[in-house]
Amino acid sequence: MIYREIPVAAQDISRGQSLTEQHFSSALMNISSIRQGFADTPQAIIGREAKRNIGKGEVFKTAQLDSPTTIRRGELVTLESIAGSIKVSSSGTAMSDGRLGQKIRVKNGSSERVISGVVKGQGLVQTL
Repeated sequence: MIYREIPVAAQDISRGQSLTEQHFSSALMNISSIRQGFADTPQAIIGREAKRNIGKGEVFKTAQLDSPTTIRRGELVTLESIAGSIKVSSSGTAMSDGRLGQKIRVKNGSSERVISGVVKGQGLVQTL
């Protein structure tokens, strides 16, 4: 048995909730009995989003945590196209929620065409 001080849920956490310092405390746990990968530092938890409900006292498994939603459906975004040294920007509307690095569809504001792109930051999508 290997015991180590690791973060655990300080309260019940709902699916989709963004995690902050108030959501966890630390506890001495037998880490050899944990079957899946788990968050072993507070930095691995803060700012993440819960994929499913997490009960009080439960270990934060990496499969339960997701990067936060960067773009929301219906949000106005900047579409950026890069070809060599040429960069063209336009505006559009996100057709779905998107996380950093995720591929989403965006409706171009001027042409009304639906384009696929990758989320590069808050309100920024780079076309493929």
